[in-house]
Amino acid sequence: MSKKICFFFVLILFGFILQISANDSQWYLLGSGSTVTEYVNVQQISYNPETDTALFWIKDIFPDGDEHLRQYEVNFTEKTMLLLTMKDAKTGEILPSFKNSPVPPAKHLISPEGWGDKVTNIIAAHLGKPPLYTKSSYNWVKINTSKYGDTYILPDFFNSNKEANTCDVWVKQVITWPLQGTRTHKYRFFFTDKSLLDLSAIGASRTPITANSEYEIIYSTVKNLVFKTK
Repeated sequence: MSKKICFFFVLILFGFILQISANDSQWYLLGSGSTVTEYVNVQQISYNPETDTALFWIKDIFPDGDEHLRQYEVNFTEKTMLLLTMKDAKTGEILPSFKNSPVPPAKHLISPEGWGDKVTNIIAAHLGKPPLYTKSSYNWVKINTSKYGDTYILPDFFNSNKEANTCDVWVKQVITWPLQGTRTHKYRFFFTDKSLLDLSAIGASRTPITANSEYEIIYSTVKNLVFKTK
């Protein structure tokens, strides 16, 4: 009898170990820092071929033991991402910060080389899809340096429209003062009336480019490159 009981417990323990391993294999490490560790679930991906969209989960683990889940929808055609919900990973309850937010989540463009690009390419790989932008490294070109940091553009992804006399371009600002950080936006420059539209900000309006501003430097650089290639 004791041998049967011992064998029974061994089976339970073995099944428990398999369950832990299977659960761990779902989560792919995105990154880890002093404030949070991020994982993406690579086994619970829902893909809709009609809309070319996928749903997936991100898990955040904090030093105090809290765990949050975030569900996103990525649109591969539009190159956009939308935050659908945020939950407590242990209770399953929607987080008050998400439920009571005065600003509803909106789609935003996925910038090359950013967090969204990294996550989306992991999802794409598990779906057998190509990378969102490119397999090679991004060729950012520095066009300005100021006391706040450096500004780069991405000529590889220029999208000019001769009829509208416009050009879309990705702009990256590596900020070093007063706080360090990186901000990447996609702008549409209008050469007819010297104005711009921030395509990364949903619902943004077209604004004129003021003289002697950093936007004028970007505008002039892009205009020279576009008309040089025409």
